[in-house]
Amino acid sequence: MKYKNNKKGITLVEVIVVLVIMAVLAGVLVASYTGYIDRSKNASALSEARAVYLAVSSLCNEAYAGVYKPSTEVTAENGVAGVLFADISALSGVTVTKDTLSNVTFEGGKVTAMTYKVGGKTCTLSGTAWTVS
Repeated sequence: MKYKNNKKGITLVEVIVVLVIMAVLAGVLVASYTGYIDRSKNASALSEARAVYLAVSSLCNEAYAGVYKPSTEVTAENGVAGVLFADISALSGVTVTKDTLSNVTFEGGKVTAMTYKVGGKTCTLSGTAWTVS
């Protein structure tokens, strides 16, 4: 009698090879997505910081020109650089507090430096250059 060797299917070695290939591809994807997520968080933080910068700059310009006068006295608890946090928040669309915005300096009505913290990122303006760390 002759036996027919008509076995159809895959072997254990083939399954292991496919799993190894999938593991390598998954490792590459995780590494690339980690960098992508970090870059997007940096971009988001910088975008928020620029919105706050524009709000602070506009309000400082108005204060310098005598147009903007805060309704209450500006203190370290409720404002910075002669501007109330509530007014900055309203103008920028971002919630600004004493913990998120600091080191605002300006000369002649122009903001020259500031530090803004959001989502574990710190955006720093020095002159005209932004850095995110």
